[in-house]
Amino acid sequence: MNNPLQMTLSPVRTLYRSSDPHTSGAAADGHDASGGRLRHADLVMAAVVAGRGMTAAEYGSLTGLGHIEAQRRLSDLEHAHRVRKGAARECREKGTRMVTWFPVSVAGEGVWP
Repeated sequence: MNNPLQMTLSPVRTLYRSSDPHTSGAAADGHDASGGRLRHADLVMAAVVAGRGMTAAEYGSLTGLGHIEAQRRLSDLEHAHRVRKGAARECREKGTRMVTWFPVSVAGEGVWP
């Protein structure tokens, strides 16, 4: 599959701090090497396109990935210029104020995907 995110995801070394235990680096490397990171980014991106203006926790619930994984992939997508942050509002999942997320239109492509 020709995925437009494949060349734009941040290098895996940026997914963890040098002060993190070595297991964090191994987990990030494995997630990236297995294609899981890209698959999860695809799931989250599809959810953002379908359900514009939701929070990371809401996208996590919608995709089944959970809040933390959805937030991490939203960060990847933001660095890839595929999503942008919107206004904060009360999250229906967490009950706290969280930013909302929207797709970014890519020149010549319309709204991805």
